[in-house]
Amino acid sequence: HTEYQKLSLLFCVNRAGSFLIQPPGSGKSLQEIAWLLATKGPGLLVASAKGRETLRRECKRYLRDPGAATALEGFTPYDPPKARIYLTTYEVLAAWKKQILALGLDAVVFDEIHRAKDGRRYEATPIGDDDVRALERGTRRLPPGAFWKETDPGPVVFSRLVTTASVSAEIAHRVPRRLGATATLLPNVTD
Repeated sequence: HTEYQKLSLLFCVNRAGSFLIQPPGSGKSLQEIAWLLATKGPGLLVASAKGRETLRRECKRYLRDPGAATALEGFTPYDPPKARIYLTTYEVLAAWKKQILALGLDAVVFDEIHRAKDGRRYEATPIGDDDVRALERGTRRLPPGAFWKETDPGPVVFSRLVTTASVSAEIAHRVPRRLGATATLLPNVTD
């Protein structure tokens, strides 16, 4: 283990939120696992499908207890066994949201954090005049987070989308400690 890995870990361990930005092959996986183990309770490690396999191998390599890490896999959630580290992917994060929030996590690591970025926030659905009147009278309610407004060519309801970004943000806001890791710095732009 290198000196910069130790320094990076020491820097991140003493903060509620940090970014770990290092080049590929520099040992970020080991630092992510060590950071999670330095926290009080169970932690979540979110990665791409390919990244999760690397992290699974690294957990087996560095953790003495084979049950210390478990993967949350597939689009059909189940009750996972208790573990110190839960591994999942961005691809199934939304499907697992409810179970993840119930785990009582102390920390979350977003590996290759730029994968959590998603520019889509709302879906627009045109509505008719009858719907507008019902909304104005209060006889129709919109789902939480939704709103309507007049646009050209007519009234539209904007409904909040459940995206990787929105689920990542909700998980991050509900845990006391967060770490974002990447080897790829991207400008703050969306498609």
